Amino acid sequence: MKDERTMGGRPVSFRRDLIRRVLDVLTSGESCSLVGVGSSGKSNVARHLARRDVLAYHLGARAAACLSVLVNCTDLTEYTPVALHRLMLDALVRALQDAVPSPNGATAKVVALRDQAIASASAERARINLKDAFATVFRSGFDQLFVLLDDFDPVAQRAPTATLNGLRPFRDDHKRKLMYATFTRRELAYLRAEAQFQEFYELVAAHTIAIGPYGDDDARALVRELSEQWGIGGLSPAAVETLLAWSGNHPGLLRAILTAMHREPSIRVGATETLSRLQSHCDVLPECGHIWESLEAEEQAALIAVACGTAPTERDGLRSLEAKGVIHTRAGGYAIRSPIFAAFVASQLPSQAGRGSFEFDSARNEVRINGYPIRDLSLVELSLLRRICERYPKPVSRADLLADMLSHESLARQYGGSPEARLSQYLAGLKRRLDLIKLDCLRIYPDGACQLVL
Repeated sequence: MKDERTMGGRPVSFRRDLIRRVLDVLTSGESCSLVGVGSSGKSNVARHLARRDVLAYHLGARAAACLSVLVNCTDLTEYTPVALHRLMLDALVRALQDAVPSPNGATAKVVALRDQAIASASAERARINLKDAFATVFRSGFDQLFVLLDDFDPVAQRAPTATLNGLRPFRDDHKRKLMYATFTRRELAYLRAEAQFQEFYELVAAHTIAIGPYGDDDARALVRELSEQWGIGGLSPAAVETLLAWSGNHPGLLRAILTAMHREPSIRVGATETLSRLQSHCDVLPECGHIWESLEAEEQAALIAVACGTAPTERDGLRSLEAKGVIHTRAGGYAIRSPIFAAFVASQLPSQAGRGSFEFDSARNEVRINGYPIRDLSLVELSLLRRICERYPKPVSRADLLADMLSHESLARQYGGSPEARLSQYLAGLKRRLDLIKLDCLRIYPDGACQLVL
């Protein structure tokens, strides 16, 4: 049985270099973590890796002994171990049904294990059945199994520690035979403190692979596909190359450009005003924002510096931006690949350059200082930073900060020790977060007072 989760119209050579890199890691017996900016095509890569013909293209005869299992984590309605184990069982059934030749005996047994796990109210039954299902797959003749955890961001952020670390024993039962690949927008270390899921984190994070922009062949194929589908005519080879340059080969941005051209036929590549029209177009701007919001704070800071022409080669964030294909090296430094996205970044400069601009988003536990986001703050950290910002440019006394901390710790307390020691830990953590994005603006004085210096 084949469905849209495992089959697609893309040629087996799609994302060839990236797929080969991932398979080199997986077939060596190691797990990995794939990270890409918004709309970089992470799910397309996961679906491609799940195709039997793709494995055959890259692995040759070895592919017959390999099975890819695509787990779509957006199907989870809760993040408990039992929910994830049942979802993995269902994904394993789909993968076996897609296998050619299908190991019928194994498929029937795994179907029975899945159905029993779904019918049972026991979390332990789901765990045992998944364990038995993996053993059944290996007994049926498969040597290696690749578990592809797509859209894994919310699982990494919200799942109990037991859900994440509970994946480790399955791998330990089948070392170098069962491997995981996670697909996320953000690196796992930014989604959750490593110590909270160390057993799983150390499995996958050692091999972190950036999902960059399309290669030229794949980008041209996307232009051909969408222009034929939407009836966009008159695209000469030179015009296609111009579209690739404008988008930086970013698939989401390329699709947004073609969407704009489809909706407004007056937008033509050869027209002198087209680039400026696209830079402010209602279909293109949200995609630029999508990319921007998927970047880490230090990456955004580095992009601002690139746009200003002031980024030194050692600045934090540059290496990851280059790996993700957002920037590239150019004589004398770095440049943003897409002139459309470069214009969007430049539009952020006025708000970023302001002095004393503070935006608090309590729902997302996020603060923006002069446009730079500080994310994933605890309740206490958010409250302390709010108090410091409210007093800007004046310092806040140690006594005021201590009172604020104690009033919020009843709901969420992170550290042990005396109140004074805990406050020092909270403030040191905030300073590290601010230093990380190069704000370097939190001063902690000998008497314990704190002040923002912008």
